[in-house]
Amino acid sequence: MPGHTSAAIAAYPELGSLKTPPTVATYFNPTWGVFNVADERVIQFIQDVFDEIFDLFPSRYIHIGGDEVHPESWEANSDISRFMEEKNLDNYSEVQMLFTNRVASLIHSKGRTMIGWNDIMGKNIHEWADSDNESAHALAPYAIVQFWKGDTALIAEALKRTSWLVILPPAMTNVTATIIITSPKLSLTVRLSPKTAIPKKMAVTGSNAPRMAVG
Repeated sequence: MPGHTSAAIAAYPELGSLKTPPTVATYFNPTWGVFNVADERVIQFIQDVFDEIFDLFPSRYIHIGGDEVHPESWEANSDISRFMEEKNLDNYSEVQMLFTNRVASLIHSKGRTMIGWNDIMGKNIHEWADSDNESAHALAPYAIVQFWKGDTALIAEALKRTSWLVILPPAMTNVTATIIITSPKLSLTVRLSPKTAIPKKMAVTGSNAPRMAVG
C-alpha cells in the first residue's frame, strides 16, 4: 500500500482514488488500485485490518509493500490535490511519504516494525516516474527498507540513515543468503555481482553498536 490495493478497493470502492473502482485483477497491471490517502476512511480501514493482523500473528515485522505507486490515480483526484495544498506537498512522492510515515507510526505504536520495498525511500527508481518526483521528506527512522530495484548507490545512502535497517536480497549480491544490515555503526565487506556498482566496502558511523543478521 498505497498501491497494489485493487482487491481491497474492489470490495470497498470508497477507498480508491478513481471514480471507477477496479475489478480484482487476474493479470499484472501497473496501475493496480491506489488508495485515496487523503480520505480518513482509508486510514481507518488500515487500522482495522492491522488490529486483526496483530491479534492473529505475533510477528514483530509487518510488510506494507509500498512499491509501484503510479501517480495517474492521484492526478485526477481533487481530494489529493487539496491534500497536497493543505500539507504543502510538492509532488506525489511526498504524498506517499506522508502516508507511509503515518502507517509506520501506526505500526510502531503497536510495538511492531514496518518493512517496505525501497520505493518508500521517496527516490525515483522507476523508468515511468518523473525525474523531479522525489520526496524532500525523510522516511520514519523505525522503518525497514527492503531493496528490489534502483541504483545500488541507494543502498549506501540508506545505510547512512542512522536508524534504518536495510535488507539486501540475493538478487543484489552474489551470496545465497539475505543480508540484513543495521546502521548506525557498521563496517562491512560484501561480495557483489558484476552488475552492481556499489563500493565493496561500506562504512557507516554512529554512536550505537551495530547488529547484523544473515539467514
